[in-house]
Amino acid sequence: MVWWVKLVAELQAGELTEVELARFERDEQTGLAGLGLRLAEAKQLTAAVQAQMVPAQVAMVGERRRLCVTCGCVLASKTSLHHHVSLLVR
Repeated sequence: MVWWVKLVAELQAGELTEVELARFERDEQTGLAGLGLRLAEAKQLTAAVQAQMVPAQVAMVGERRRLCVTCGCVLASKTSLHHHVSLLVR
């Protein structure tokens, strides 16, 4: 028996992206103790989900933070030695 775990994301309206996260194979002779996910498999699956979700979420948040909350203008950005500073440029 083989199980494939896929993540389907809709990052933009109507655009679906499908990513295979994991593949788990079980012998058909598996006893009760072997049912479900093993701890290592659950950790692998969680890490794979995070590896897909976090970069996408960071990109979306980064794009939103580029807009002025008051007027909606795009903010220019400048990087100093220690910080990334957004400036309103009209």
